[in-house]
Amino acid sequence: MAEAFTRVEKGQLREEKKIHQAIGRLQERYPRVARYYRMDYEAERQTLTWQEDSEKKSIAEKLDGGYVLKTDRQDLTA
Repeated sequence: MAEAFTRVEKGQLREEKKIHQAIGRLQERYPRVARYYRMDYEAERQTLTWQEDSEKKSIAEKLDGGYVLKTDRQDLTA
């Protein structure tokens, strides 16, 4: 995500349409990270901001890494 911020700060990206395209490409390239962050561009202020969606992230962390296997085999140990 820092790539888009750097390009805006340096003035490499100036057109609002191209900035939104760059944000879209970042979200496509890093979907696992992008789902927990909101990126916005304010044309009037020429600022690019991001904010973590901590609620989504905490729900995902609670669900991460656990699953149950069920079998009818009696010869297996825990």
